[in-house]
Amino acid sequence: MTELFFSVATPDPSVYDGKHDLDPGETTVYNGYLAALNSSGSAIVSTGSPIGMFYDKMSMTRFPATSNLGTYLGSKKVNIATGFFKAFVGKGLFSTGALPTQNAKLYDNGHGKLALAGGTVIGVVENADLDMAHPEGTRKVALCRFDFTQII
Repeated sequence: MTELFFSVATPDPSVYDGKHDLDPGETTVYNGYLAALNSSGSAIVSTGSPIGMFYDKMSMTRFPATSNLGTYLGSKKVNIATGFFKAFVGKGLFSTGALPTQNAKLYDNGHGKLALAGGTVIGVVENADLDMAHPEGTRKVALCRFDFTQII
């Protein structure tokens, strides 16, 4: 099972940036994917220069049939957590498909996921082994601290 779990733990509304349209060409986008802006100012999956992480929690009249933001938010405003924040991150958002170790530095893998090596450090693992309650059972997640202020 792919665990694309992502939940911002910092309750400061200043980390949310919902002013960019999701590029209509982005068809595979999930909460927790690294976000960037293209030359026209639309939000895209990062290819190496992230400004934050997709974190869309829109009010909707009905629950979407998929967690893929690209299927229902193309050309609509999308929310991006940016700046300095902490988040709980599931193993499916790491390029290795596994939770990293304590104090591991985090980078952009160039395809929207977090990597353990790269150019610019965007985060660090504060707690590598947390249990998070989930409707499908308890999941292991990592508490990570992100800092996108150095990039934007």
